[in-house]
Amino acid sequence: MSQEPRGHESGALIAAAGEAAAALTGRIHRVHKAILGHSTAWMGPAQGATNVLHTAIAATAYTSVSVGLRAGGKLGGEALHQVAKQRHWEPWSATANGAFLIGALNGFAGDRLDRRRSALSHEPQVWRDGQRAAITSSGLRTAFPYASGHLVVFLHGLSETEQSWKWTLAGRNQNALTARETSGPERLTNGAAVPGPWPPAGSQGDALDEIPPDGSPEVHLNNDAVTYGDLLESDHGCTPIYFRYNTGRRIASNGADISSTLDDIVASWPVPVERIDLIGHSMGGLVTRATLAAAHNGRARWLTRFGHAVYLGTPHTGSPVARFAHKAGKFLEIVPVLAPFSDLATHTSDGIADLRHGDVVERPGHSTCRSMSSRSTSPGTVGAATNDAGALADTAAGQPHLPGMTHEGRHHVVVAFLGQTDRSLAAKTIGDLLVLPVSAAAHDPTAGVPTLAEDDMMLLPNSTHFHLLNDRNIYDRIVDWLNLRNRTNDLAQKTNRDRTESLDHHQSDREAD
Repeated sequence: MSQEPRGHESGALIAAAGEAAAALTGRIHRVHKAILGHSTAWMGPAQGATNVLHTAIAATAYTSVSVGLRAGGKLGGEALHQVAKQRHWEPWSATANGAFLIGALNGFAGDRLDRRRSALSHEPQVWRDGQRAAITSSGLRTAFPYASGHLVVFLHGLSETEQSWKWTLAGRNQNALTARETSGPERLTNGAAVPGPWPPAGSQGDALDEIPPDGSPEVHLNNDAVTYGDLLESDHGCTPIYFRYNTGRRIASNGADISSTLDDIVASWPVPVERIDLIGHSMGGLVTRATLAAAHNGRARWLTRFGHAVYLGTPHTGSPVARFAHKAGKFLEIVPVLAPFSDLATHTSDGIADLRHGDVVERPGHSTCRSMSSRSTSPGTVGAATNDAGALADTAAGQPHLPGMTHEGRHHVVVAFLGQTDRSLAAKTIGDLLVLPVSAAAHDPTAGVPTLAEDDMMLLPNSTHFHLLNDRNIYDRIVDWLNLRNRTNDLAQKTNRDRTESLDHHQSDREAD
């Protein structure tokens, strides 16, 4: 089910630590030089020879330390890799804490890790219950023994992993998802009792062993880790596909790789794929658009099955936090003793650089191109989260799309902000703490109007960026947007037949083994 990484992650962490320590040593050296240069400005010529000697000795010392740290990191990493290989250590990425650490490293240095082909940099991959799913017929049947023909793809944000969808902000989010009080061999779908097999959400990948003889397991959802995907699977028969990707890479590169992987998934899926929807949080929404742009430009086969895209707090026109950090780094450059640290803000990962202006396609400079849409929409109501659409819905929709918002499907946005309305000072200045409402609402910055109709927009007042990962109101709106409440009984029965067919294939594979 899993694919062999490029070396063991434990060794790669040691090597990365050596590189980081060497880089820090270099910065300290530059601070030392800046202080020395400042002091020589008021010293007399007699100190010149002493300063030259001091500079030479310091340079030799700092360089030796840097070289030693890099070499020590590489040698230590290789040694640890061999030990891990011999003792069959579990990869860090397969554990919750390890995945969190690697996700954070990828966000801030993932592009450099990728160029070094570090084991810490993984290409976009599908993860299921803490394991990588092999994109082969047998691998997908093993990872998804209850596969249906309706796939919902989830794409996480910067420095996150697929496990981030379980974040509930305990004690602060009154609307966090909880388990339904429904169990037994039947599951209600649109009011119709549809017999199993339905998987226990959060199962550990080998759920076949837990199925009773009649093939109808009870549904148990983990109250501490219920996700949008869990409920879409148990309530509506969709199959959630969680990607994990290196958020420090170019957004366009991740999008192209994910689009290619979706083509492979469609070709190897246990049952015919009839529909694919995408849901992205924060940067994941930009990756969603990049995936659609790559699919559109490359005429990917899966695009003909694309239905809806949902963007949760996505900085469509850029993040003010990323832009501010870049400007702060430029300011540090003019202070000699702080200049050595300015590149931490100005030379961030490629992924963070793309966040400044919401770039989703490969091109030099700022993202400015737009593609015209032939789809016309009529305004509607914003929804239950707020009674006042406010400034975000003052003008008509139907304007040029942002790149990646293709006409093949329908697009929806969820906009979170602090304050009661999007007109409030808090909403306009700090938004959801990371993204401003005007950017999350996918406004066209050249025209100053929304790209989407009111029907496709949900406002979430008094909420932060991370409330978007797990919220009952958002889940209900997703169900409405994806038209899951309007499914006919025939479609529900067909979804169940798809699951039964997938399970039969899975049983055949196990018998063959």
